Amino acid sequence: MTATLVQFELSARVCPPGATATVFTSLMALSNLSILAATWTGGRVYEAVEELWGRTAAFQVLIFLGAATTALAAVVIPFFPRTLLDRGDRTEGKTDPNPSGS
Repeated sequence: MTATLVQFELSARVCPPGATATVFTSLMALSNLSILAATWTGGRVYEAVEELWGRTAAFQVLIFLGAATTALAAVVIPFFPRTLLDRGDRTEGKTDPNPSGS
């Protein structure tokens, strides 16, 4: 869930204000599709490993694969453009001194 929230945060930083609904629904659709694919793939891997080495080994393989994919995601962060990572910092904590617009 943390990775999903980070993904949404980064997309909110670069998304034009008029396209937020479209971007959010697209990201939710991709997120749901990836969860479905991961669940299906995990089930297939579990069944295949269970036949060969048993339930305990199958569970351990799934834990290892989950940890490996999470660690792999952390490797990608240094390749993000620096402007993308800094963009939200400029607006955080600032308030409009004249919220009524007059």
